[in-house]
Amino acid sequence: MRNRKLVSHSAHSHVPDDTRALRILFIFALDAYFLKGSNMPLFLQTARHSTESCPMHNEKVKKAFSDFTNKMGKLAKKHGIKVVGAWASMPEHLIVVVYDVPNAEAMLKFSMEPEVMEWLSYQTTENRPVKTIEEVMKLLK
Repeated sequence: MRNRKLVSHSAHSHVPDDTRALRILFIFALDAYFLKGSNMPLFLQTARHSTESCPMHNEKVKKAFSDFTNKMGKLAKKHGIKVVGAWASMPEHLIVVVYDVPNAEAMLKFSMEPEVMEWLSYQTTENRPVKTIEEVMKLLK
């Protein structure tokens, strides 16, 4: 087994960098298949954290969350992304964000911004390209 460098921004997030990169590449490879024909694809991001990594109970995470939310709009705009909405289910330690993006590359570059990476380092995150029900219905015709 080869040695794998660990990337860590917190005590709660130790993911091998090549594993993270493979996940990102797989998700964004869907851009060519799933989003074909979409002018402005939507991405649904779900981020779940542990009780120990909750901004309500952890000052370090609270700062990362504050830094991210204060700069999210500006960083999104920098990459041509619109934040459609963001919601939190506090009892589940779950945050859901919908982004309207020009392409998967913009979402990837946005995700690599330091404030975004710091915040997401405390989360288990999934990014999915999604379509509205109306778009799906058009595909079925």
